[in-house]
Amino acid sequence: ALERLRTKIQYQPIGFNLLKTEFAFSDLESLYQSILGRDIDRRNFRKKIMSYNLLIETKNLRKEGSGRPARLFQFNQEKYQSLEKQGFYFEI
Repeated sequence: ALERLRTKIQYQPIGFNLLKTEFAFSDLESLYQSILGRDIDRRNFRKKIMSYNLLIETKNLRKEGSGRPARLFQFNQEKYQSLEKQGFYFEI
């Protein structure tokens, strides 16, 4: 099951289904690192995910822990489905 998840998460945005409706980007990074079982380049990962324009930045912040509060995002499922119909390929 883990191998199937590792394979599928690289070409479909199923990781978003494993997060809360609103999530910090660091949660998404941690999820992908955990599933893939390896470190990912944080800057390149963020740049790639953000380039898809599938995240909606909410006005909410996560204020847990110390440091600067994290902005929260939501996955835009409708936009993804629309892009998928046009031949969009989600690739990590």
